[in-house]
Amino acid sequence: MSSESSLSIAYRDHLTNEMALLKGRDFSDQLDKLKSAIEYMLKKMEKLGDYELSEFTAKVGVEMGMWVFKADGSIEMKWTKTRK
Repeated sequence: MSSESSLSIAYRDHLTNEMALLKGRDFSDQLDKLKSAIEYMLKKMEKLGDYELSEFTAKVGVEMGMWVFKADGSIEMKWTKTRK
């Protein structure tokens, strides 16, 4: 049994006010979707006029506690003017 298949987290869904279960595969699938979305975005954002993307940093964080499950992240991009 992989650690992904054994991971499951119970949490309260704030929209339905019911308990729900987040399984490792669900979390992994969401990360795969996020990766695909970022790759698509990078293709679109590679060049802005005379500037081209020179740096890219993605941060993903997960915080879990007895009462709280929180996920956050950010994307930082830096464009540098191309030399002609």
